[in-house]
Amino acid sequence: QLLKSSEEQLLRIVNEVLEYERIINGHVHLENIDFDVVHLIHEIITTFQSRAKEKKLQLTARCNATRFYVTGDPYRLRQVLVNLVSNALK
Repeated sequence: QLLKSSEEQLLRIVNEVLEYERIINGHVHLENIDFDVVHLIHEIITTFQSRAKEKKLQLTARCNATRFYVTGDPYRLRQVLVNLVSNALK
């Protein structure tokens, strides 16, 4: 468990450094595509359910819509939401 946690933290640090370098060098390309935010959030919640359960926490998301499409960069939004949920579970 400690090894897995350390691996995740190291990978996160490496990714943040690489992302920072891309931003500084002007190499960040934001997508501008239609995507379903409800589906994206559902995927993230599903991904973190087992970690939340291990910590005896309940992880849920509530939305009145079954689908909600927006235009933007789903990969960047996913990255932000994954970081927020991951930090919240720590």
